[in-house]
Amino acid sequence: MNMGLVPTSTITVSKVAPFGDPIEIQLQHNKITLRKNEAEAIQVDCHD
Repeated sequence: MNMGLVPTSTITVSKVAPFGDPIEIQLQHNKITLRKNEAEAIQVDCHD
């Protein structure tokens, strides 16, 4: 939450390591790298 990742935030997955850990997401103009278990805690709603 300190970095702006709050409910209703729009994120984009930028990079995923070969074995899926870590994962880099982009949130507005910031890039955040998360471990797989941290990323699993994010609930995602996909919109076309």
